[in-house]
Amino acid sequence: MYIELAILALFIFIYSMVAGRIERSAISGPMVFVVAGFLMGPFGFGWLKGDATSDDLRTLANLTLALVVICTVFLSLIAHGVTAHPLARWIERKETGK
Repeated sequence: MYIELAILALFIFIYSMVAGRIERSAISGPMVFVVAGFLMGPFGFGWLKGDATSDDLRTLANLTLALVVICTVFLSLIAHGVTAHPLARWIERKETGK
C-alpha cells in the first residue's frame, strides 16, 4: 500500500513539474493520467495492483481530504488579501506568474 502511494506521489510530483509544458501541447492532463494509469496498472508494468483494502482507501481518502482542506484555507486567505504566510505568498506568485 505505501509503495503504491509513493509511486503515485512521485508521478504527481513529476507531473506537477512538467504540467505547464504539457498543457501548452495538444496533450491534456487527463490524457497523461489515463496513460500513466494503464502503464502503472496491471496492463502495463503492474506496479499498481488495485487490491486495496477498505483501510487503504480510507487512508487515501483522509490524505486527499487533508490536502483539499489545506489548499482551500490557503486560497481563501489569498482571496481575502492575507499573504503573510510564506506558502500563501508562494501560491500567489504561482497564480500571477511572478
